[in-house]
Amino acid sequence: MFTRKQKADKEGYYWCDVHLNDLEAGEMMKVKINGRAIVLSKFKDQIYAFDDTCPHGAASLVKGSLFTHKISCPDHGYCFDIRTGGIVWPEDELYRLHRYAVKVDNGRIKLLLSDA
Repeated sequence: MFTRKQKADKEGYYWCDVHLNDLEAGEMMKVKINGRAIVLSKFKDQIYAFDDTCPHGAASLVKGSLFTHKISCPDHGYCFDIRTGGIVWPEDELYRLHRYAVKVDNGRIKLLLSDA
């Protein structure tokens, strides 16, 4: 896990010390920026970033299962779409995955630490 205490750039983005080539498709990587644990994942050449904490039961999502664009919580099996943050299962729940906007600058990944 990468950890870094830092200030945002002029656009409000934070560097996460991860290069685009460090993240393989279907892989999850946990980073920590100013105490906030965030999971990075790549699906179809797009990078997604979301809180490591499940909004339902507070489990670590990086310990869960990722299949294509769906992350499943290791504790209760709640499943979220990493592209939208919407819940996939159970369908009658209203929880949303907290996501972050991602930019790639010269191959380096940076995040906007607000809702995406």
